[in-house]
Amino acid sequence: MANGNFSIHRISTVALWGSLLLLVALLASCTRDSGGSPPDRRSPDQQSKKPTAPKETPAQLAYRLRPRLEIADPAEGAPAQTLSPLLNLPQEAPLRVRLVLGYGGTEKLPTTKQLAAFEKLGIPIWSRVSDNLKALRDQEPPIHPRGTASGNTLTAFIIPIDRPGAEALILLPELWDYLVEQSNGKTFWAALPSRALLFFIVDEPKNVKNMGRALQEIYTKASVPMIDRFLLRKDGKLLPGPTFREAGKD
Repeated sequence: MANGNFSIHRISTVALWGSLLLLVALLASCTRDSGGSPPDRRSPDQQSKKPTAPKETPAQLAYRLRPRLEIADPAEGAPAQTLSPLLNLPQEAPLRVRLVLGYGGTEKLPTTKQLAAFEKLGIPIWSRVSDNLKALRDQEPPIHPRGTASGNTLTAFIIPIDRPGAEALILLPELWDYLVEQSNGKTFWAALPSRALLFFIVDEPKNVKNMGRALQEIYTKASVPMIDRFLLRKDGKLLPGPTFREAGKD
């Protein structure tokens, strides 16, 4: 039924536009015969210039602010800015957070002036980032964790990353708490072997061992590999755990 409605609308639209184009052609002919309007005396460069889009205000730009996860460079040390009460990445963690402005698939670094303007809005940076991550999660189609099981036993949740920046959902304590609630109190280790896949692994020795082997293979073959080890949530931080290779050993 939906396709039928679209087809009927499309045919009606074509017929309507055909009539309008004919009418415009007749009016243009009449205008030329009667002298018409004065010619456009602007240079070709002036005529080709498109109107500039209005500059976004700090309040509008703040909705673009999000965290980007990057491989840690030991030379850079710990990040200068904390996003607490989002989960923080201490210096020993293999990842760092960099704040960026998201423009679809493009990211730009905010200037010092822009960051100062965001602070003056009266909303803490961490709160804005948290809200923006949740909005990113809820974009159509919303991101839903997918549970995997061995028999009747839950082994992991997979978070499909189908949009830029969604891997940073790992920083949301609410996501961790939600998965604990959905699994009747189980605890999890997180894994980000590639920028396209985020896992939450049920913390049970045999399961971690089996998943470690699979994650090592994913990490090795990933087009954009991220980290080769588990991340553990403790005291508001994401701490490095064993590598996938270590966890998968017999």
